[in-house]
Amino acid sequence: MVSAFATGRDGLWRKRNATEATSDILVDWIEIPSRARETLISMTFVFSKVLGAQIGPADLVKTMSGGAIRWAFIDEMGVRERTVANGSVSPLIRMRLIAPVESDNQRFALLLVRRGG
Repeated sequence: MVSAFATGRDGLWRKRNATEATSDILVDWIEIPSRARETLISMTFVFSKVLGAQIGPADLVKTMSGGAIRWAFIDEMGVRERTVANGSVSPLIRMRLIAPVESDNQRFALLLVRRGG
């Protein structure tokens, strides 16, 4: 599953100021906590009802709501209304699946992983 995710992610990667990592470490899908998996799926599978087509992967932007850290999805269509809790995003950061965008440390993007071989 993670290999399929990586292949899809690499295929959808957009040219932008995102962090790029080099790693040979693979993360098993089952190692990612369930809430974080749902967030990862939401970031990588985006279908525009307006355009009727798939658009690129979403980033996450850190926000505050009622004193708690929340994360909003942002993609080519703009910021989405749906947010997720910090506990759904923290594992993705810790597992180095997402990282801050160079130009904005409040915005996190999927890491482009180049596997050695």
